[in-house]
Amino acid sequence: MACWVAFAAIFLSRGKPKSGGTSEKVSRVGVILQSVSYSLAWMTPRKYATPLLSNSAWVGWIEAAAAVAIAIASVWLCKRAVDTLGQNWAVVARVTDEHELVRSGPYAWVRNPIYFGMLGMLIATILVQSRWWGGLTALIVFHIGTMVRVRSEERLLAAQFGSRFDEYKREVPAYIPRFRN
Repeated sequence: MACWVAFAAIFLSRGKPKSGGTSEKVSRVGVILQSVSYSLAWMTPRKYATPLLSNSAWVGWIEAAAAVAIAIASVWLCKRAVDTLGQNWAVVARVTDEHELVRSGPYAWVRNPIYFGMLGMLIATILVQSRWWGGLTALIVFHIGTMVRVRSEERLLAAQFGSRFDEYKREVPAYIPRFRN
């Protein structure tokens, strides 16, 4: 729960983003679907302290430790990503005349590190809270919502930055990092 409070504080403590520019209203659909996915994870609870993957107490402890580690890493990643974006960050996809194509920090290894952090928070919640079918449904809904948002943002960035964004898109994955040898 402490990680959820910290996660929410990252976004609630941000000042209002720059106004104006071009926005993609369809990205709101993605926001709604991502929110629904979190609701599904929280609203499909299993019996208190019952492990997701087995009835073994050891498995339960491993799941809990993994959930805490994933949640902490996710909060850190989201904070770092939002700080790196600065005034470019907004809930709904948009670009302004002053918008920059950010490729530093976490944006060097994934184009949408905030969504990767959000996925981590979802997985951590599923590990400690959800039944398997609720968790699976939440992951599917989250992925659909995230792809709506990614495609919406990519249309704006491609229009704003042209070949620079196309090169970035070829080099860096959308929201799940690749592990290179």
